[in-house]
Amino acid sequence: MFRRLWRIFIGICIGLGLLTLLLLGVGITAAILFEPKPSLPERMLLTLHLNGTVSEAADTNPLARLTGPAGNNLAEILLALRQARSDERVQGLIVDLDGARLNLAQAQELRAAVKSFRGAGKPAYAHASSFDNGNYYLATAFSHIAMQPSGDFFLTGLGTEVPFIRDLLERIGIGVEVIRREEFKNAFDSAVNSRMSAAQRQAMESLLADLQEQMTGDIAADRSLKPALIGETMARTPLSASEALARNLVDSLDYWENFIAATAGKMPLLQRVDFYDYARAIDEGDGRKIAVVLADGAIAMASGPGGINEGIGAASLAPLLRKLARREDIAAIVLRINSPGGTYPAADRLRETIARTGKPVIVSMGSYAASGGYLMAIGGDGIVSLPATVTGSIGVIVAKPNAEKLWADLGINWDTVATNPNATIFSLNRPFTPEQRQRMEKAADRVYRDFVAAVAKSRGMNNDEALALAKGRVWSGRQARQRNLTDRIGGLETAIAWAAQKAGLKTVETGDILLLPREDPKDILRRLARLSLRAESLLSLRLVTLLARIDTMLGSMTPGTALRLP
Repeated sequence: MFRRLWRIFIGICIGLGLLTLLLLGVGITAAILFEPKPSLPERMLLTLHLNGTVSEAADTNPLARLTGPAGNNLAEILLALRQARSDERVQGLIVDLDGARLNLAQAQELRAAVKSFRGAGKPAYAHASSFDNGNYYLATAFSHIAMQPSGDFFLTGLGTEVPFIRDLLERIGIGVEVIRREEFKNAFDSAVNSRMSAAQRQAMESLLADLQEQMTGDIAADRSLKPALIGETMARTPLSASEALARNLVDSLDYWENFIAATAGKMPLLQRVDFYDYARAIDEGDGRKIAVVLADGAIAMASGPGGINEGIGAASLAPLLRKLARREDIAAIVLRINSPGGTYPAADRLRETIARTGKPVIVSMGSYAASGGYLMAIGGDGIVSLPATVTGSIGVIVAKPNAEKLWADLGINWDTVATNPNATIFSLNRPFTPEQRQRMEKAADRVYRDFVAAVAKSRGMNNDEALALAKGRVWSGRQARQRNLTDRIGGLETAIAWAAQKAGLKTVETGDILLLPREDPKDILRRLARLSLRAESLLSLRLVTLLARIDTMLGSMTPGTALRLP
């Protein structure tokens, strides 16, 4: 009995602790949501620590700030740099690139933003302890590149490795059936082949060669070097810091603390300001707005458990776009797509919603906007892609694994009761029957036909022209532009300017750019309140249980004096 009472007592303590933490969270969250914007000095040197990964979609939940500083969000950085280049108070920028993990498309977009900042007559300095493809590609856009004397210089060039597990799956008795349209649609080749198909190798070689050419050409131009020297450097990697300096790949060698102190010392009248404090201080304008909607992840009808930021959910994104279309203060929409694809019905629903928005919608492609991501994009009034964006993949693929041989080897027999032969069409215990396979092939033909026809109509092609660019093949953004799959080369800034032009806006201040989706503070506080109520209910239940135990104990020890619960 006493052990039970002790467990109940511990449960009450846990409930009280949980309730206290939740109430504390409500208070801290309210403080974060309604905290005053940072006050800024009249002359500033911005410092940005761009360490770790750079995300495409912002974390719209302010509760995440309770666990630490927000991560690097590409759109927020780009908009803050946009503001800083025209802000007379900002005189320079220092960026720590140590450990920054960037793909080529992200580096390209940040490079363009840094160059625009420098174009306003403001210096930009970059530093890292070591360099690799991504952070060095970005660094070459800066006025000055510094490197730690003991660091390594890894400019390796581009390559990819693809694991093929067909032999392993066969060994353990698992088969995989794939229906594809057409030969370049190779998402599940790893499970059905033992090595790259000719089509997969052709597509990958073409894509990597184009991306390599882009990176090499940009680095050579920025460092006033010959492309051949960049290629030779890649063949000799890794280089020491002193070797990188001797080859004019960096400008100086120093440790971060010394470098930032020396750089700031050249501008003694400037006050150093954290980049994200500066970003938070940007005032919202009162003019007509450009809504920048971030759509990141795989496409499905419903988004992930965390909301719209965990995948692209048509059931969430389509209503948001319609709501923006009804708002009088929204002049145009920039839809930022960063997606490898997803389900055809969800992507097609979003394409149709985008096409019927009624306001200008310009699509800005991120690191990739392929398959369903490209299908979404063609619903817009224009498509802007980065040179290194991976896009296209106009095709269809269906994969079905089955463990029929595995079960047989294990001596496990599956029996079936079904009202129709197709009731178990997606069973993982057996392959498609010939009739089921025929129906799935027919369904793939229909989806592929509709996909290609939608591309042809939106891009002003005939069906044969669209079909030649389809077949599931991916293209770089530069290759896609050359083939009329997109309209312009550029990033978010290019898309915003184009959207403003279509909406008849002469200028767009950064404060008039609305970054979405974002949660309403009231919704967040309501969520916390619900959690607090659950904790309170749990605590109340524990108390009632404890009183009931006490009642039983007292009743057994002194009859007639037991405590009775109402």
